[in-house]
Amino acid sequence: TKFDKIFVIKNHIATEMEVADLQTLAKMETYIDKKIRVGEQKKLLKSYLKSNLSYDKEQTELLNSTENVSAYLGEKQANELIVSKGEIITKKTYLVLESLRNEYADRVGKTANFGAVLSGQLIFVFFCLLLLYFYLRNYRPNILDKPIYLSFILLGIVASVALTRIALNFEKLEIFLIPYVLFAIIIRTFMDSRTASFFYLATILICSFIVPQSYEFLIMQLVTGILAILYLKNLDRRSQLLVTSLLVFCVYSLLYIAIFSTTEGTLSTLNYSVFIRFLLNAIFLTIAYPLLYLLEKTFGFLSDVTLIELSNTNNTLLRELSREAPGSFQHSLQVGNLAEDAVRKIGGNPLLVRAGALYHDIGKMNNPIYFTENQYGETSPHKELSYEESAKIIIKHVTDGIKMAKKHNLPSQLIDFIATHHGKGRTEYFYRSELNENPDKEVNSADFSYPGPDPFTKEQAVLMMADSCEAAIRSLKVKTEANIREMVVKIIDSQKKDGRFDNAPITFRDIEEIKEIFIKKLANIYHSRIAYPEKKPTENAEK
Repeated sequence: TKFDKIFVIKNHIATEMEVADLQTLAKMETYIDKKIRVGEQKKLLKSYLKSNLSYDKEQTELLNSTENVSAYLGEKQANELIVSKGEIITKKTYLVLESLRNEYADRVGKTANFGAVLSGQLIFVFFCLLLLYFYLRNYRPNILDKPIYLSFILLGIVASVALTRIALNFEKLEIFLIPYVLFAIIIRTFMDSRTASFFYLATILICSFIVPQSYEFLIMQLVTGILAILYLKNLDRRSQLLVTSLLVFCVYSLLYIAIFSTTEGTLSTLNYSVFIRFLLNAIFLTIAYPLLYLLEKTFGFLSDVTLIELSNTNNTLLRELSREAPGSFQHSLQVGNLAEDAVRKIGGNPLLVRAGALYHDIGKMNNPIYFTENQYGETSPHKELSYEESAKIIIKHVTDGIKMAKKHNLPSQLIDFIATHHGKGRTEYFYRSELNENPDKEVNSADFSYPGPDPFTKEQAVLMMADSCEAAIRSLKVKTEANIREMVVKIIDSQKKDGRFDNAPITFRDIEEIKEIFIKKLANIYHSRIAYPEKKPTENAEK
């Protein structure tokens, strides 16, 4: 045939079809000969083959003759009723409505100015992004100071809009298959729930501007996404993601039924195939785990799952610390417990501060015997060194720890804990001893000071307090609650006075709450225990 396409008329409705999709009797007989070997079966199947299409010469001539073709199927006058509310839409009514839609789109396209349309779209997108910007400026300014975080958020918005546009351009793709919630979960995992909520709001508002039935789309996506973000408080267990996927499927389904029943007034015509799309959408959420790993390595983020893995004391570096410097390892565990409780109280990432506490003293493995928690008896190697030499060895555990962490590819967020856990403070014991023994000598404070920097996050500030307090309380000979309180208040007030927390987003109220948590927890750890009486020897034993 010389035609690529034909019109097939059925029930007075013409449908365009590809000629390549049609099968001739000869082709079907050849197909049967290849597939069926038994002669009787071949004969039986061939007897059922009949042509169900016939050439209509008259209609073909009418179609090819432009003179006899009417430009319209019919006409409707202005203000004429097309269909009443509640009335069943027939095929004829559907054609009229479709014709009205095409005519409206055609008229708008002819009269609309492309520049005006583009300007309107840009203004809408601008205000959606402005909403997100004001939130970040007022509540998460640290994100604006980190180009990688800001780029990641904008990339998520662009990816969502791009997928939406692709789905609209290809009829075989469905909007309901796009896992918008997945983008929000990823932002929630790497940042926080409030940032994820505003990101999701801006994204869905922009996408709703280009999709059909934007009202239904907006309601379904916003309700489902916000519920998923609020439910998924921390992604630290695989079961949480599975339950979230189930939640997304159920919410999508119930909202669709609610909207359909409200608009249609009945569920008899409900399209059940939509639920399969909802299920596939929910299944797509389960790829978050492998996707999180790839994004962590690409953008340098740190998820709760990775923090839990790093906090496993069976890791090579932590096992080495417990073997080479057992006292420092136990100190790190206690610091982690203190810091985690404090961060949970004042708000922050408890998993991050625990992981930071476990690794903050790994540099002590190079010279463990020079640190009191690893010394046994009264002997100390510092007796053979000058105060300045001793200070250099103590300070060196920070730089050694940073080198060791980089060698083992620890995340930069944990390396920051190693660098800041003493800030720019001094090794007070050796500095004061040098001043007392050499009053006439000019002592350079920098020789007794840590390289820093000072803590610049809430978690780092808490770790500094916990590290100093735990070490100081351990050195007390008499550990009463009064002594513990006096020491904790003295240490933290001294750090505050020296400006150690000036760069950290921590308040005076937070610091007071941290003091009380440390006092209570340290008092419980070091409370006095009753002495068990020795067993008196029995008479038989004496004999």
